[in-house]
Amino acid sequence: RLNYSKFGKFRLFYPTSFVLAAEVLRLLVISVAFLVIYATLGSIITGSNKPKIEMGITLFLLFLMIILNLYLIPHYGLVGAAYSSIFTTFCGMVLAGIYVYRKFKVLVRFSSFVKIIGSSLLVYYFAWLWSFSGFYLIITYGLLLLFYFGILWILKEFTLEDVQLVVRLVSRKKS
Repeated sequence: RLNYSKFGKFRLFYPTSFVLAAEVLRLLVISVAFLVIYATLGSIITGSNKPKIEMGITLFLLFLMIILNLYLIPHYGLVGAAYSSIFTTFCGMVLAGIYVYRKFKVLVRFSSFVKIIGSSLLVYYFAWLWSFSGFYLIITYGLLLLFYFGILWILKEFTLEDVQLVVRLVSRKKS
């Protein structure tokens, strides 16, 4: 019989029947973060009238993922597939970032990167400390989101102009 108590934090998100897959899901969250950045950079590449560049990178990533999966899955199972996904999406993010940087000579300011990563790590730390479930989990995450934007506001990484831009974009999509 499996001792589920060692998976304590994961039980917050998953029913007991899914606890064994929690480590894989945790790895895939990292992969999705890289994928979001790659998709954003890919949109910039396509928007700069170079969709073949993005397609080329994507086809390379597909080939890379197939090769990695052929090796990692037989040796490590689902965890191998998750690591394959992390490595592939990370490579995509880096390749697209290099292309965008070379084409536009800008990606992200180092100071912005440090502030965002630092704020994210601080919020992650508090999220890890608090262990709520159900409705309280939603409230906790809402408060952590406000805390995150508050930190970025204090660090002057998130400004009134950013808020106005989001409002304009949202109101434009409604009309």
